[in-house]
This record gives sequence, C-alpha cells and structure tokens, in this order.
Amino acid sequence: MDLMTVTPAVYGPVRSWRFGQSLGIDLLGAVSTCSFQCRYCQLGTIERLTCDRTEFVPTQQVATELHQMPPAAIDVVTFSGSGEPTLARNLAAVIAVVRQQVRRPIVVLTNGTLLGDRTVRQDLAAVDIVAVKIDAVTAQQWQALNRPATRLNLEAVFAGIMTFREMFKGHLAIQTMVMAPWSQQDEERYKTLIQALSPDEVQLNTPLRPRPLTPPSQCPRQS
Repeated sequence: MDLMTVTPAVYGPVRSWRFGQSLGIDLLGAVSTCSFQCRYCQLGTIERLTCDRTEFVPTQQVATELHQMPPAAIDVVTFSGSGEPTLARNLAAVIAVVRQQVRRPIVVLTNGTLLGDRTVRQDLAAVDIVAVKIDAVTAQQWQALNRPATRLNLEAVFAGIMTFREMFKGHLAIQTMVMAPWSQQDEERYKTLIQALSPDEVQLNTPLRPRPLTPPSQCPRQS
C-alpha cells in the first residue's frame, strides 16, 4: 500500500487533558462523518451525517501505519478524530490490531448513538475506557444542541447507553458539554440519569476551541 496516497489513520501523539499523551486512531478517513452535527463541533460542519456503519479505512492500513510509526512515549491510544468512531464497521478488528502492536490502554470517545446495536456494544467491550457524550436530557435540547441524524431517538440512545453500562467492565466516563443554563427540572433529570448509569467519572465541559470556518477536512483531529 502506498500510504502517501491516502489520509493517515494514525496521528500524534498529542497531549490530551483527559488521558495524557495520546496516540490517535481515526477510522473515518478524510471526510468528517458523524451521527451528530453538534453546534460546538471543532470540525465545523460535518460533511457526512449518518448513523449507518461501514468501513472507511482498511484495517491493514492502520496495522501498517502502526508498524511504521517511530518510537514514542504514549499513555493511551484513543479512537476519535474526524467524527463518530463507532460508525467504522471494522472497529473491533482495529482494536485487536492495536492490542497486539501497541499494548497501551485503549480509549474510545463516542456520542453513544450506536450503543443500541449489540455488535457495537461488543466492539467497545474490548477497550479499557469509553467516554460517552450526554449533552442533553430532553428531545428539544438534544435537537438544538447535538442535531442528530434523522433516524435517532433520544430515549432509545439512553437505553443503549444503559445496556452498555450493564455489561461493560472497563472505565466509563460521561462527558457533558454545558452550553446554556439548565432548568432545575433538567438538572434533576440529569442527576437521575447519571445515578442510574453509575459511571466511574463525569466530565462537565465548556467549549474552549473555536468553531472553524474552514472545511472539516482541513481541521485538526480531536483527541
């Protein structure tokens, strides 16, 4: 394979405030792809809004890039990048490659929209840390802030996250982007949901990075 002709899937290491020195894995390729079109997204406008899984980057490409990577001090390997990593149908295969070649804790950053899919839950069960986005507790908030793909339903997404929590043996973090004041009722709903999920960690964030005006394919990948 001529890696000069394709978008690299392995990037970094980059410094992550959450996880230390992180080697990034982006399984989505050059076109930003997600099931959300979040108002605060650092990628700008998502180019491919979908909740359908497919293979975007060949597993062998990732294996080759990891093999050719120069030695680097890293703390974790993070699946993130240009969108929602669970949309990659070969996620489990690439996780297995990383386990074999890098031997560091594996992190997946996800918006949780595909956790209703048993195969996705099984894929993520093999990693050490899963960070799930929960920015809203009502459908109106969710539509305004996360702007999901049309086939998604907030209560079904919550049910998928709960099912995943019940079977996941690793470290579960919940990440919430605080964009506007919540009503007391919404705060109570959020606390009830968090208590039911019983995550290992809750991260309350505010937007710090500017939302780019350049095309997503020219923006830095996240970690």
